[in-house]
Amino acid sequence: MASSSSTSSAASAESESEAEIKDSKTYTEGDCSTVSSDDVRFRLPSFYMRAASSVFRDMHEIGSETTLDIPMTDGNLETAVRIRAWLDVITGKGLKINDNFPFLSQSVIQLARKYECPGVESSTIAFVHRAMEILPMEKTFQLLRVGAAIDDPEIVAKAIRVLGDVHWGEEIPPLPADQIPGVPETWMTDPSTWSWAHYKDLPLEYLWAMSRSSRMGGTKEDRGIKMMELIEEIKLGGLARRSWRRSSSIQSMESAHWSAGVPLQVDQQLSRGLGNRQGKVRDSASAMTWAAAHRQAIYAWQQLIYPTPPDIGGLSGIEDAGTQHGTAKRTEPNIQLHIPQISADSGRCDTPIHLSTYRVQNTSWLE
Repeated sequence: MASSSSTSSAASAESESEAEIKDSKTYTEGDCSTVSSDDVRFRLPSFYMRAASSVFRDMHEIGSETTLDIPMTDGNLETAVRIRAWLDVITGKGLKINDNFPFLSQSVIQLARKYECPGVESSTIAFVHRAMEILPMEKTFQLLRVGAAIDDPEIVAKAIRVLGDVHWGEEIPPLPADQIPGVPETWMTDPSTWSWAHYKDLPLEYLWAMSRSSRMGGTKEDRGIKMMELIEEIKLGGLARRSWRRSSSIQSMESAHWSAGVPLQVDQQLSRGLGNRQGKVRDSASAMTWAAAHRQAIYAWQQLIYPTPPDIGGLSGIEDAGTQHGTAKRTEPNIQLHIPQISADSGRCDTPIHLSTYRVQNTSWLE
């Protein structure tokens, strides 16, 4: 009797749960079913999902069922409105360029990255670039923030070029009254002039790069390029940028000094950066992880290019094979940066970086 009662209760609870789920009015048929975090069910043919995503393709191959059920539980990203936009791109309907485009395009790109849909991601990013040329200025400004939020410096650079010298209060309507406005008659592309509401949620790397590039003058194209260079500087410590830009601008560097007063002479071949290094960064997330984990070594490299006294705790200085600690000789090309007492457990590399061999010795972050 008790068993019958418990079975009945379970069936009742399942029935109530099903009753709470609403069906999408657009996606109603197919062997693939997904329920958003706010309880909306989407049904569509599974071949769309398998074609777009390696994640869903693997799920279908591993499972023995003929249907594909995809749970979506992320309350921030996997809501019904975001999932529908993502499915619209997957099924070829695409996004509409309207007031909601910045929000929806960001959602689609984030979902595409989460579920490994490279075609969806690249096509949406291309559409963002196109949209910036026809949307009103305030929407292009929103797309600038989208580019920073999703870590795409090319979107940010494009927005800087499109917005050009537009100033706050000059060609755009005023911000909502509940926000502190941007500083009047200053560039929209300079984060130091933004309201706190616009500023607070973006990555510090992009806020710094946009602010600094705005202060460096030049045309809007120059500022866009400089912003991208600064982002690369942060991610890879200048290692990659030297190989494709400005490689001819540094022929040799004499008498750079550390704070301890140790003279440093760098072979002019160092200006080639890591042009011959083997492998490539897997993705931007790997680059940022590596950059954060190797902060001291990256900063030390930057000081070779921009010789200012560093303030790095634990950096022992420059050491060359066969020479005394703290000195690098021009006659010995095998320059090394030694960082003592740094373990792999802390997420930081204890292997020297051989600058003259043009590759990082710890290659776990390379393909």
